[in-house]
Amino acid sequence: MNVKCTFEPYADDYHFQPYIDFERYKCNACRKTFAHERDLTKHILTSTGEKPHVCNICSKSFTQRSGLRYHMHTHTGERPHKCDICGKSFIHTGALKSHYLSHTGEKPYECEVCSKSFARKWELNKHMFVHSGEDPYECKVCCKSFSRKGDLKIHVHTHLNDSPQD
Repeated sequence: MNVKCTFEPYADDYHFQPYIDFERYKCNACRKTFAHERDLTKHILTSTGEKPHVCNICSKSFTQRSGLRYHMHTHTGERPHKCDICGKSFIHTGALKSHYLSHTGEKPYECEVCSKSFARKWELNKHMFVHSGEDPYECKVCCKSFSRKGDLKIHVHTHLNDSPQD
């Protein structure tokens, strides 16, 4: 019996785990190991902050070629990922997937503390500051901190109305 694999060659590393040496490429700085040279290279560039891929239009630089490729869409206006429900287009596939939630009303990300649900993971992450007591947004004028960026923006306007004391 001849069984044909339905996966594209090496498209899914999990499928090929038994055949891949995951310790083939090792970072000399932190000793972390990688199965592919491209993953080690990405790790090194991210760790060092090096950004070798430069936009020839605005000179913005990126650690990965894919970042530059997506960035180029901002110059060309190309939005290749289109919603088949409403026709709205997006640069990133992830943005399109997130957009689909606006049509379905699905909120798959639930807070384990208060059970409030969110359509997007970043919304849940932002919400968690409410429970942690962490206030990461600090006013540069008076050093008061806020858990939400929007609250900081509202607060900053109070300083715009202040007049200097003589």
